[in-house]
Amino acid sequence: MFLIFLTSGIIVFLLISYWGVGFFPRKKKDYEQPDLNLISEKVRPEELKGSKGIGILLIHGFEGSPFEMKELGDYLYELGYSINIPLLPGHGTSIDDLVNTSFNDWYFHVEKSYFKLKLDCKKVYAIGISLGGLLAINLAEKHKIDGLITISAPVFFNGLYNGKWVMTDFRLFFSGILSLFFRKIKITRKSNSDICPWEGYENYLAFNCVHSIKINIPVVRKNLYKINSPVCLIHAINDFTIPVENSYYIYQEIHSIEKREFSFYIPNDLSTNHVLTTHTYVKERVFTYILQFIQDCESNFQLDPIKLLGTKSHVKYYLKRFGRKIKKIFLRV
Repeated sequence: MFLIFLTSGIIVFLLISYWGVGFFPRKKKDYEQPDLNLISEKVRPEELKGSKGIGILLIHGFEGSPFEMKELGDYLYELGYSINIPLLPGHGTSIDDLVNTSFNDWYFHVEKSYFKLKLDCKKVYAIGISLGGLLAINLAEKHKIDGLITISAPVFFNGLYNGKWVMTDFRLFFSGILSLFFRKIKITRKSNSDICPWEGYENYLAFNCVHSIKINIPVVRKNLYKINSPVCLIHAINDFTIPVENSYYIYQEIHSIEKREFSFYIPNDLSTNHVLTTHTYVKERVFTYILQFIQDCESNFQLDPIKLLGTKSHVKYYLKRFGRKIKKIFLRV
């Protein structure tokens, strides 16, 4: 009897450690934009109307701010594109505001910004970095956007990918229970402000928000097959925050006819090699990839669908699908 109680207790503890409590889907709620006069000009949201009638939604990352997308936004605006860089709920003010938000709050705000841009533009592209990339993916799964561009985007944290164990942070296995006791934890970020400037919450990590992301990532990941819009994926091979295997996985799972994946190595420079839109060494390259992709989409550049011919091709196709199903079993976080 004791062993039964002990085993049951261990199972319950592990379930709570992984899943936590209270992270059920939340209803939409209106987000009140903070008083812009009370926050730094660097982190304020930005909206600019261009001449082309084509909108670009730029979504910043977790604990970051519109700052990391503004240089890219200004670059595209000068070329005639309308841009919208929203400030995600809980960001740009204080860490205490962030811990009271969740993944659904951020997504609802992104979706609202998308609809607003859609009213004035005949076409809308979504660009997201890190968490912003995940939110952009979620948007593309639910709406027929004209193009999706992700930079350093995650669709899993820890797991087995192509025989390689990918570990982002072992604490994520216990985020459910840790987030009950530590809504925020003090951290020291690896950064080099001269090479890769960044504006956000530098000294704290909103751990309950990280748990919210972890719980929602599998939901987004399993719906990747719904994406058939043109897609451009950009990732540093030696990204110390989100492993590049995430980019490879997204490329494999989406059903887009036109899809591109750019990955490259960045020399070690004391940065995380994650926020590529402000990184001195690579930002111009990233901007070029993005502009070329958008211009190709606008010129109706398109590859013909790959047709499976013959029994052997069909066998290879289904064996490949079976292999992907096995991989998904190991992508638990």
